[in-house]
Amino acid sequence: MNLNKKVCHITSLHQRNDSRVFQKECLSLSKHYDVSLVVYDGKGNEKIEDVNIVDAYDESKDEASSRIKGLLVRPFKVLKVAKKINADIYHFHDPELIFISLYLRVRGKKVFYDIHENLPLQIMNKDWLPPVLRKPISILFTFLEYVCCRFFSGTFVPQPSMVTKYLKYNVNTNLVANFSNWPVNRSGIGKGDNSRPVLFHGGSLSAERGLFNMLDLAYLGKDSIELHLAGGFKSESVREKALQHPGWKYTKYFGVIDSNKVRECYQNSDFGIILYNNVGQYYLSYAIKLFEYMANGKPTIMPNFGEWVSFNEQYQAGINVNVLEPKSILNEILSLFSDTPRYNVLAINGAEAIENKLTWDSQVKNLIKGYNFND
Repeated sequence: MNLNKKVCHITSLHQRNDSRVFQKECLSLSKHYDVSLVVYDGKGNEKIEDVNIVDAYDESKDEASSRIKGLLVRPFKVLKVAKKINADIYHFHDPELIFISLYLRVRGKKVFYDIHENLPLQIMNKDWLPPVLRKPISILFTFLEYVCCRFFSGTFVPQPSMVTKYLKYNVNTNLVANFSNWPVNRSGIGKGDNSRPVLFHGGSLSAERGLFNMLDLAYLGKDSIELHLAGGFKSESVREKALQHPGWKYTKYFGVIDSNKVRECYQNSDFGIILYNNVGQYYLSYAIKLFEYMANGKPTIMPNFGEWVSFNEQYQAGINVNVLEPKSILNEILSLFSDTPRYNVLAINGAEAIENKLTWDSQVKNLIKGYNFND
């Protein structure tokens, strides 16, 4: 433990209570270091538990409104605040902060890049980018990461397969998976008190994340299942399209809710559901919601492509389905719901994996190991 060493996490795009940035990393590291978090959200400064949150947004000035203007303004506002903290270690979370983080590195600071997603793949699915520009920008960003990551003190990635890629860029690359930091809910393991299956999905709602696959399922199963959703829509156009979908009126939507309400939703459901489409990085299985479903003792309905298959073969915590075949998904859900012994085995498998193998404490050790590399 070294509470005299200052660690500063920096984000210009994530919310101050972000699950990975704040709830997991900052709060955990505050037991070992003096931790600050620089954000850009206009909600002011505050201290939560042992983490000092410093807001770089200045509402007294003309703040950036457009996407491009924001990209040019936010990093420098964040840098100005981060420099004042004068931390020993800087840990940034957004690609738009790469250049200001290089500046901190040149100034002799230890700087770590937390790579939340495989952005070159995700760029290919950014609908706000003209299709003709997506591939060139993806290639350009791949080169940018390849060059810049070499100068940082280390990188952290959330997916095992990303470790292999980024080790080629920086030898101090460590896995910090999004394992649940909630204790396993032993009382919640198994079915809720429901006469028919209740499926819960918490998180961002978009086409690539399977929103319309789930609505197709809700419509087909309107007489035999219930679909519960929580989280924000990726865009207003996605929200409007969802509201017009015939499955929407058979869906219970909770909006953006806090962690206590999320826990209540888990308690009242029977399955976690993830019907991501096979685009971008969504073939990767280490999703935050997967581990939360498991921690709450709910079998997960998950894709039958990519790393989802090998993950479920290893942990036996749910069933793999073809996300584009709602009739088949419905039949498999109803079959599993009626087979209580099999259902319970999957529920217990998931909870025990979180408790004994996929522990957040192991990932905190990886963070500290990265910080201490070559010290």
